[in-house]
Amino acid sequence: MARQSTTQARMIDAGGELLSRRGYGRVTMIEVIDRAEAPRGSIYHHFPGGKEELAIKVAAKVGEDTVRLVDWAAERTCSPEAFLLLQIHQHRRRLETSDFALGCPLVGILANACTESGALRTAVADVLSSWTTAVAQGLAFKGTPAAVARRAATTFVAGVEGAIIMSRASHSTAPFHVLADTVPALLATPLH
Repeated sequence: MARQSTTQARMIDAGGELLSRRGYGRVTMIEVIDRAEAPRGSIYHHFPGGKEELAIKVAAKVGEDTVRLVDWAAERTCSPEAFLLLQIHQHRRRLETSDFALGCPLVGILANACTESGALRTAVADVLSSWTTAVAQGLAFKGTPAAVARRAATTFVAGVEGAIIMSRASHSTAPFHVLADTVPALLATPLH
């Protein structure tokens, strides 16, 4: 990836936060530059494709950060269960720290933009795929059979995203606790 300017990086961070809080349809580029403390000309200089281009770069950064979190959890745990539980804890903690205000930017993008843009839909799908693959690889590295690891990773990613949405709606971390309780079943080898 080409090196970003600090202004562009600040705009991506600001865009990610705004998308997390309000979703694609309720974010303007003026708000992004104001939050990033960037000059007005930054929009056209760094994001000539406008909000869509910004959202695609936000999705890419979310993907990089999420895979980095998966790798971090893999390095700090000894078992497949501990690996998944540590990630659940980190996602729950991010939500709690923001007082349930920061959801997932991917959901913010998907909520109302993907019907308008195939490029945004593809960007989000690519991030979810790379996240799922990273979790599956982490599980396989910890001894989970490959078929179980892939199934568990897909269910896990869907569960984390669902827990974020449900927790924001209820202003409670209970969905994360339910997800954590399902981890042993996620990792069970099918009997057939």
